Amino acid sequence: MPKLLVALLAVAVLAVPLVVSPAAADPGVKAANTLSNVVFGWTNCPKAWADEVSKGAKNPVRGIFGALITGPIMCAVNVAATYAMVPVDILTIGSGDNVLPPAAHASGKPPIQLKE
Repeated sequence: MPKLLVALLAVAVLAVPLVVSPAAADPGVKAANTLSNVVFGWTNCPKAWADEVSKGAKNPVRGIFGALITGPIMCAVNVAATYAMVPVDILTIGSGDNVLPPAAHASGKPPIQLKE
């Protein structure tokens, strides 16, 4: 097995406990979130590309560099990050444990309180 694949698998396995929350939403909400990531994940590409180009507002050379070099790179990174979590979400839909309910986002308090 290639070393990169082993490293990515290790990171994925170690990251699963980090995304599990006791204040999680029901599986239906999680499935809808996963589906929206699959359907609309590509929309991260134009936004990332435009962000890189807009960094050249005061410096046209930076804008051209953003359009030709860093824009496509950030496009790929953002879309890859979105789609990388889809398999983990699909595998854990039944548990419903890695999506916070809307109330957790609306409140100013963190959703998880660590006990000392």
